[in-house]
Amino acid sequence: MTLRPHAARRRPDRLLFAALLVLPSLLMARALTRGAIPDFMDPVMYFFPLRVHAARILAAGEWPLWNRCLMGGMPLLENPQAAVLYPLNWPSLLWPTGFWFTFPQLFQLGLYAALTAWALRRLGAGRWPAAWAGAVALAGGYGWSRLQFGNFMNVLPWWPLWLGAAHLYVNSKFEIRNSKQIQNSNDKKEEISPDGVGLPHSGKSEI
Repeated sequence: MTLRPHAARRRPDRLLFAALLVLPSLLMARALTRGAIPDFMDPVMYFFPLRVHAARILAAGEWPLWNRCLMGGMPLLENPQAAVLYPLNWPSLLWPTGFWFTFPQLFQLGLYAALTAWALRRLGAGRWPAAWAGAVALAGGYGWSRLQFGNFMNVLPWWPLWLGAAHLYVNSKFEIRNSKQIQNSNDKKEEISPDGVGLPHSGKSEI
């Protein structure tokens, strides 16, 4: 089976994005297979208990609207620290285990690196510069340090996606404007006679 030229050109990019995406999970595979939470402090003392509490409320057949475990109670569904409505956290509401708490965050760290490389490619960078940018995003301490602060990871990977999407949007606007200018220029050329005198575009021939 032969790949189309366009698909063959894009295949190395897809392999690059996939490698960046799965690398954090591979590096932490031991913790994932054991269902462990490798980070300390906030994840195990605050974020994970919030998810477990929300999962238990759901298992009891109720909506996780209210946290009954803190003082006189406080909002749970509206609490951004709980991030109950964030789609990547939904599996942890069904299976409140260490795996489903840790894996989405590692996945988002890989997504941050992959989308950084993707955004650079959309901006016109070569494959190697894009790979370097993705590797720096992944190897830099900022992304890994955000794993200890829970919901920072829910925002981090989407910044490069917005950057690449904004670039595509602006480019599409320029392409539409340029195509209209070319069309208008062609229309004007059609309305000019061979001797350079403009003729009315009536659509009827004169006898």
